[in-house]
Amino acid sequence: MAPAARTVPKDNKRLDSIITFATKLEKTLRAAPETVSLLANTLQEHIEGITLVAPSALVDKARDLDERGTRIWNLASKLKDDAKSTQTLALVRAFASLLLDGAQQTAVAAVTNDIRVMKTILKASKYCLGQLSIAERMVERAASYEQRLQKVLRGNSPQDLGSSVLGLSAEYGVLRITLAWHQERLDLAELWLANLSPGERPLTAAVAEQLADTLFEIGRDQVSKRRCKSALQWLDSAHEILASQNPEHLSTDASEVRTCIMHTIIRVLLEERGEENISRAWNIYHELKGESKNKVVVWLLKLELLKADQSAAQDYYEVLDQVVRQVQLSDVNLTMILHHVHELRQQNARLAHAVLVALLSDRLLTIDEIAWVEKTIVTIVWNYTTSHDLGVMTDALEELLDRVGAETNLALSMSATHAAQVLMLKRIEALYSQADYDQADVWCRLALHKVFGGSGTSNIGKLQRKRLLCALGKTDLATCREIRCQMSESTERDPSTQFLFYKVALKCQDGDLATESLNAIIREPTADSTLLYACVLEAQRIGDRLQVIRALSQILEHTNYQFTHGPQLPALLRLTARMLIQELGNGESQDPHSIDELCKIFEGAAAAAKKSRLAFSENELFPSTELDWFSRNSYNVALKVCTVWKADATLRIVQACSNVGKTADDVKEAFEADCP
Repeated sequence: MAPAARTVPKDNKRLDSIITFATKLEKTLRAAPETVSLLANTLQEHIEGITLVAPSALVDKARDLDERGTRIWNLASKLKDDAKSTQTLALVRAFASLLLDGAQQTAVAAVTNDIRVMKTILKASKYCLGQLSIAERMVERAASYEQRLQKVLRGNSPQDLGSSVLGLSAEYGVLRITLAWHQERLDLAELWLANLSPGERPLTAAVAEQLADTLFEIGRDQVSKRRCKSALQWLDSAHEILASQNPEHLSTDASEVRTCIMHTIIRVLLEERGEENISRAWNIYHELKGESKNKVVVWLLKLELLKADQSAAQDYYEVLDQVVRQVQLSDVNLTMILHHVHELRQQNARLAHAVLVALLSDRLLTIDEIAWVEKTIVTIVWNYTTSHDLGVMTDALEELLDRVGAETNLALSMSATHAAQVLMLKRIEALYSQADYDQADVWCRLALHKVFGGSGTSNIGKLQRKRLLCALGKTDLATCREIRCQMSESTERDPSTQFLFYKVALKCQDGDLATESLNAIIREPTADSTLLYACVLEAQRIGDRLQVIRALSQILEHTNYQFTHGPQLPALLRLTARMLIQELGNGESQDPHSIDELCKIFEGAAAAAKKSRLAFSENELFPSTELDWFSRNSYNVALKVCTVWKADATLRIVQACSNVGKTADDVKEAFEADCP
């Protein structure tokens, strides 16, 4: 007895501390409930402390504990849970229910009070499942009331109390299943489920709904962990629980839960595959179809089933078409529809397109939701550009875009336009690489449709230049001129565009246009010599020697005979000189322009070599081999033309030859002087 006597003062002290804290907690809940989360740690300490107080210490405080527990419970019930306070309010409810429990432990046995306290403990336990240690303490206390109430059932209790006790006992069983699941002890959950299975004492509709909901959550948890067999076991149990109830006694929520259970079972069965599983999935679908009033849910379930059958594209289309025409449109539902369109697209792109057209034409164009229209148009473009069958049906796509433009009178946003045009450009590049210029041009024109008016000048110019390339590929010079007339001033002025005009000029042998394009490239501040080199190569490919000479001359004038990146200056000078020498022949031709250009080349070579000698100690730009070539060839030209050309032209070439030769001699002398 001595140890017990020493324990009482300690328990009394602990109990006084608990009551003091209860007073503080009650004041906080009344005056500043938003600060209750600051008491979370203290709440946990007192929840643990109150379960350690001996029942003998509670006798004198029973009434006070009951009143305080009731007030705190009621105050907590009035507060709204939020992300910050949910766990703290769960602790408040646990603390309040344990105060009531402490009062009831020493009270005169009364079934009604036991029922009242057990209800609060069960409710508080559900809130505390996120904090397992607290929930386990609460369930332990609920177990003691369960035992006491079971004795009542075995006695001669009034019928109304007996039904209440049965209901609480069943709720306690559901709680034990839920706790075992959170403890990852599904073996214990199975034992408790076996105790709750309908027998002599069938479950009430309310408890059956709670149990089915719990089993459904366990099943979903197993699905997320890829444990399909275990998931089917729990989902089947949930389905059977609700199926055993009279539908008239179940709530609307129960009907929705049952639909979700059946949907999840079908998904798991499809995941497991096999003829038996597929057959069972269809049986569950037909069961739901006969009961559910929500046609859309039934259709979506059927889509899940049809997705597994690669030969059911037509059936899939018919069901999805019904969904499109009857579902209430929202962001979530539109995403769902487009998801199923993607699924159908894998089997039949044309049927997927038919669904998208129906969605756009019959539903979206009649409402003011441009974002939904944009998303659908981008999906249509994606379907077209990735499908060989649809890729050639561009007339239908153009008609659809015309209708969108006419009925919405709006251009798509920049992001939607960009997404659609990126898809189209991939298609265009693929067609162009296959030399299918007609189809590539068609897609360019679609990408330039007015509904994509938000693409910006740069993207429009890029597409127009691609059209020019397609027209050049077909040698369709009339279309080239037409495209040029459609271009904006900035696009036409762009050096890349001018290069394409140069190619057009070479094709149609329009010297004026070629000269104009070359001059335009040179005048543009952003231009570099790369495009001029490209002009030279293009003229060489065509075989137009005169244009090659003009382009080379323009490059040399553009660079002012200075060192440039890319091809080196001596190589350019040598190439231009060769072309001019070929053009002039053995001196028979006396074209003043060609003679003047050739003289400029040798004069420029002499001047550039002299500058190079001063700028580079090792004469990197004009090595001796290059100087020898210019010296030798200028001398040969002078010999050939001295009796043919006019005196001033002959004098210029001789002077240039002399200058090159002098520079070559200077380099040779400098080299010999450096040698030991």
